[in-house]
Amino acid sequence: MRMSRRDLLRTVAAAPALIAGGCCTRSYPRAASLAPTPRSRGFFAVPAATRTAARTYPVIDVHAHFFNGSDVPVRGFVGDCLGHAAGPAQPLFKLLALLAERIADAAPTAVDELHRLDELESLPGMTAATIRDKAEAERSAAAQRTADVVRNSAFEREYLRMTTRGQRAARAGGTHLQAHDVMRAVDAGERPSRAPAAVAAAASQADVADGLLAFLYYMVSYRWVNLDSYRRVFTLGEDAFGFDATLGALVDFDYWLDCAPPSTHDDQVRLHQRLYEMHAPRTRDSNQRPYFYPVVAYNPWTDIAQDGAALKRLVDACTRGNFVAAKIYPPIGFRPAGNAASDEGTRKRRPDRQKLDATLKRFFDTCAERRIPVLAHTSRSNGRDSVHDEFGGPDGWSRLLIQYAAAPNTPILDFGHFGGSAWTTTFAALIGGNPKMALYGDLGYWDELMCAPADSEACVGSRARLKAALRVPIGESGETVLDRTMFATDWLMLSQVKRWAEYPERLHDSLRAVLDGTGADEGVARIFGGNALNCFRLDR
Repeated sequence: MRMSRRDLLRTVAAAPALIAGGCCTRSYPRAASLAPTPRSRGFFAVPAATRTAARTYPVIDVHAHFFNGSDVPVRGFVGDCLGHAAGPAQPLFKLLALLAERIADAAPTAVDELHRLDELESLPGMTAATIRDKAEAERSAAAQRTADVVRNSAFEREYLRMTTRGQRAARAGGTHLQAHDVMRAVDAGERPSRAPAAVAAAASQADVADGLLAFLYYMVSYRWVNLDSYRRVFTLGEDAFGFDATLGALVDFDYWLDCAPPSTHDDQVRLHQRLYEMHAPRTRDSNQRPYFYPVVAYNPWTDIAQDGAALKRLVDACTRGNFVAAKIYPPIGFRPAGNAASDEGTRKRRPDRQKLDATLKRFFDTCAERRIPVLAHTSRSNGRDSVHDEFGGPDGWSRLLIQYAAAPNTPILDFGHFGGSAWTTTFAALIGGNPKMALYGDLGYWDELMCAPADSEACVGSRARLKAALRVPIGESGETVLDRTMFATDWLMLSQVKRWAEYPERLHDSLRAVLDGTGADEGVARIFGGNALNCFRLDR
């Protein structure tokens, strides 16, 4: 059954509360005081031989996420950032946002997870097999939590109406989603097709509903279990592409969105440092690369409200810990530069714009001086509204680069999503026009490129834009933008996409088509791994 947009809108109108209604009473929590715990380096280490059995070059995903619903203000993140431009799926996002408090309460906090990892490490005789068993048990528990979160909700009713299995369950007398229904939706995304030339079909409304249910499942899961699922799909599975490493980026939306997250950012940083240690080689002198590199979130409003707390956290994470970059998210409410000179007329809350510019300048100066790469969202998406979608665009970045034209230290920047479908050409020109700066772009969540052969207008257009961008020369250095382009998935955001497990293979197909001819193999290798080593200095 395909539900009309009108039916969905009626359901939203009849929902017990509007997304904007109600007040969140949760205040910003304090970081937990935890005693130091002896830790086993390499507890989840992946043997290098297992990762690259089919590849002669490293495969590094430079842009992924392993947060959950306790790490973000769920209501605004799902209802506004993800939901405002979701097309026909927008009402379903709004219905899910109504469950924000349930999601935040069901998701394990960072402190919960640190204690759980302590328990796992203390169990005698833990092996790879028993770790897998523990992960499967946690997956089953997360599926049950997901079913409990949506129980008796408008989201559950709409999901059951929109999907074939939901209709079958209703005919059999079932009125609620069960844990096995959740796992079917999750498995549909995690299992890649065995047909390498299969064409990714357009997603139906049932596909969209399954994708959102799977996303909810990951949002109430332990982060280490999500990382285990990611690792099984992309590295260890029979049909795995063979990833060598991933960069897991935290996000910080505090103050911009309502409802403080239950997990403090200090605790999130502590947990991601722990995940790094548990996925690192077992011996420090090993030539093997760690599987997981953490990326710390930076939020300028936190610095304004808390006297520089976000910048201090960033510096500590990258100098005392093993964090390799900073993640910023301009569509949440700021441009990289020039906020005081821009008046978009938004009604959303924002701090003083002159303070915002000064705070961001300190951030970029610090990252430039300390050589900390900055990963930024630069697609026209996931803003608080359509006005904020523009904030990640090239205008603010052009103003920032002008500020550093004659500076002795310049930022290392990764334009996440490479401008998306709207701004790829412009960002390629920025990279090419600033040859003395370390400017890169990544291909995270370009689902338009999940096509083999190119059979749709979106696929043809995306391939053409990427082909033109990769050919742009970088000054007179002899390099092109191909030498600054990196592979990425943007998982877990990608988990909403039908058959997301196929993403690297489909992107590989598209890159081979775009780079057809002499040097294609070398170009693909640089994009999938070589350029990341340079940008993030992962071999240091």
